[in-house]
Amino acid sequence: MFISQQSYNSQLVNGTFLGKLVGTSSYNDFLNNYHLPFWRYIYYSCQLGSSGPYPNPAIISDQDIINWVMNGIYNLNVFAPFNKILIGEAPNNPNTYFYKSTGSYNSIGWSGDIKNALLPNQVFNTREDFLVACSKSGFLLIDIFPYDIKYNKVNGRNKAFRSHWNLLLHRLTGLSKFISPTFALAFGLIRIGKIVIEDKQINQNHSLQNWINNNHKSLISINSSNSLDSLRPNQTKGESRYIRVCGRTNQYGPSTNHLNLAGII
Repeated sequence: MFISQQSYNSQLVNGTFLGKLVGTSSYNDFLNNYHLPFWRYIYYSCQLGSSGPYPNPAIISDQDIINWVMNGIYNLNVFAPFNKILIGEAPNNPNTYFYKSTGSYNSIGWSGDIKNALLPNQVFNTREDFLVACSKSGFLLIDIFPYDIKYNKVNGRNKAFRSHWNLLLHRLTGLSKFISPTFALAFGLIRIGKIVIEDKQINQNHSLQNWINNNHKSLISINSSNSLDSLRPNQTKGESRYIRVCGRTNQYGPSTNHLNLAGII
């Protein structure tokens, strides 16, 4: 699950992944801006049980986090803290990355709608306060790719996602024991949800529904259905027909109302 420098160097060719340019210019940039912030959140949720201060570098070093991911995480016998999962994609601007714990709270990508869905009427002064509250609520945002890939055209992203869908399943498998037996699942963007639910290539080989079944889990029931492709009863223009798909056309990110309807609440 942890991407070492060797893995990074072997997976990227001339700064590209799947033939597409990666935003982070070096392994250290990727490690410090994306990978370690994500694993600090996992550490806080799973090792610390979402208790106490957020484990910033002044509390636990980068190397200790790396050692934990490489070794300690596999020895944990803990409750499954994550019962709400949102699938999105990493931004090219690391300052807006969801798990970045420093800087202004207002600059977190998708923070407003996620906060209003999970934590209505709460006010946060820092990113750490926000991440602590998200962790306590059982929330996990996971990206479709391990890297912040740049695309000039949406079709290029979709093609790469179809051919490397197993990368996301691999990360979900690594975190499986920390995911509740019954959980809410939502897609932050229409294009991601549409591919996962409808694409014949994905569903013929490694479908998300098969992963859910094989890992002895189930989705929360919405409108008396716990299937991945549960339909929206009153679809309006710009919405996906699937209730677990929470984006809208011409909107980058999910909306509060759609997240709530998908069980992110």
